[in-house]
Amino acid sequence: MPGVNPSNDRWLATTIKNILQRLTNLEGQQNGGVRNAQNQLRLQWGLLPDGTYGLVAYDNAGNKRAQLGQLPDGDFGFATYSPANNGSYVELNVPQASPSSGTISTASTSFTTIAGSPTLTVACGASGTMLITLSGTLGLPSIANATVQSFAKVYVDGVLTGPGLGTSLQTTTTPAVVGLQTTGAATALVTGLTQGSHTLSIEYQSVFGQLCNFTAMQIICQPY
Repeated sequence: MPGVNPSNDRWLATTIKNILQRLTNLEGQQNGGVRNAQNQLRLQWGLLPDGTYGLVAYDNAGNKRAQLGQLPDGDFGFATYSPANNGSYVELNVPQASPSSGTISTASTSFTTIAGSPTLTVACGASGTMLITLSGTLGLPSIANATVQSFAKVYVDGVLTGPGLGTSLQTTTTPAVVGLQTTGAATALVTGLTQGSHTLSIEYQSVFGQLCNFTAMQIICQPY
């Protein structure tokens, strides 16, 4: 009876090695990267170490600086990371602007809404932060021996948290002083908001009850 050759341990080890290499290659198809001449990882894409996926850029020190795709908070978009490498980041969203109003008026001595005033609905990211700008022209009536003062302020979900504009005119003479118009803009960083949709609106005030005009009022918002 012819002898039987014993199994080749070398062949078995080689086969297992090849299988493991194929598994590694298969796993690698889910991600990739680019390294510079110093073998520093500069770009990484696919399934990332933190369980998210997308495209990440690193600085010379190996710190994550930008990410596109699924973010750590579960949202999808683009984020820039702090140079301090503390894990904090800001998600960048598309800036939005309300339509510009025509001329609207009020004599209310308390803050009030006015028909025709613009509103803006904005989706805020996980940071809960918005950069809000209010612009427009505040018009004061002609007065004699009196003071007139008006304000316009931005409310977020009905709460006064945004920027405001104000102007005033005072005279102690009897002949009427011709009213004036003041055009300007004010910007404020609003924080502490919840992630999701928020409504921005403007409310107006005429401090001493004269009829004041507001023209080309507009809200611009950069959500993060």
